[in-house]
Amino acid sequence: MRDRRWLWPCGLVAVLTLFVFLGATHPAADARRGASEKPEAPVPDEVKIDPRLVELRSAFETNPDDLNAALALAQAYIQEGRRQSDPRYESRAESVLGPWLHQEDPDPRVLVLRATLKQSAHEFDGALEDLELALKKSPRDAQAWLTRAVILELRGEHAEALKSCRAIARLAPPLIVAACAASTQSLSGKARPARTLLEQVLEKTPEAPPAQRAWALAVLADIEVRLGEQDAALETFRETVELGPPSAYLLGAYADLLLERGRYAAVLELIDADTDRDPLLLRRVIAERASDTPGWEDRSAALAERFAASRALQDEGHLREEARYWLTLGDRPDEALRFARANWNVQRLPEDARLVVEAALRNGAPKEAAEVVAFVDRTQLEDVRLEHLLARLGPVAQDAR
Repeated sequence: MRDRRWLWPCGLVAVLTLFVFLGATHPAADARRGASEKPEAPVPDEVKIDPRLVELRSAFETNPDDLNAALALAQAYIQEGRRQSDPRYESRAESVLGPWLHQEDPDPRVLVLRATLKQSAHEFDGALEDLELALKKSPRDAQAWLTRAVILELRGEHAEALKSCRAIARLAPPLIVAACAASTQSLSGKARPARTLLEQVLEKTPEAPPAQRAWALAVLADIEVRLGEQDAALETFRETVELGPPSAYLLGAYADLLLERGRYAAVLELIDADTDRDPLLLRRVIAERASDTPGWEDRSAALAERFAASRALQDEGHLREEARYWLTLGDRPDEALRFARANWNVQRLPEDARLVVEAALRNGAPKEAAEVVAFVDRTQLEDVRLEHLLARLGPVAQDAR
């Protein structure tokens, strides 16, 4: 079984979508082998993190053959692991669900969770196969449709993702439906109307649970950033963070915008110096370097060692972040381009596109970005930062178009 360190989720939608209303969550590891083959990883004291975990674990230990109890505990572990970007919780979730994950004819709910596990490991084909099986058994499973939309969006298959969003129109709360559709439409030439739609539904549903509002607001902030409306995005991020303990990915997206604005002190305030979450540490060190904070070189070197350790474990969940590391801290644009292209082969979100183009420009190899140019034209992807980078490609961009 694949051992993975601080796996960074694929995208903002993927991080927040999977437990906003049904409790499905962020997965742990490659589900093709039995959970018994991997020792249970230690996690922090559950009582200090969430007393609810203690109750759910007690219920499961009382009746370990109860699938409902197993699902509840696994989902709680995974949700906490996603919030903290800590895969040790996910390992426990996998251990809890192990007997059901590998049955020949699993329960549809188990299939959806297994698909989510595979999605986290970037095994998108296998995840979609599990979702297809789940939907054949339970075609009104809103979580299955929503997970399918997330994966297809990550792959850049926006039309199919939108079909999945529309499939939940009568199965999920209005804000979930709107956020799903807005996220996908904003990536395929309809960013402004998608933003307007989402704003309208947010205004009409003030009673929506905090988790739902947090997801919808995070989607809205992402759209605002790509439209170049940074002031509005900063306010939306602040509102999102105030709704409850933010996920590591949400903090990272917020930090990215602060970095773009040159607000390095705000980044240092947002992200703890002793964070053990590599993606957040990466952003902090970028701010430390820009503000000439003592000790940034040591923390940068430590990051390089962590990424090397992940590579040794054949962990591909770090590709985007390592590309950014070599581009911004490691001063190795050749390595940045290598990792950026490898990441592009897996997922195709705007930040993935920008990394390829920026790395290609830094290497003086604009042709390396031709595939991204073609993708942007085909999907009508809107992102002002990406547009500025593409404009610097010169004739290569025109040839690709």
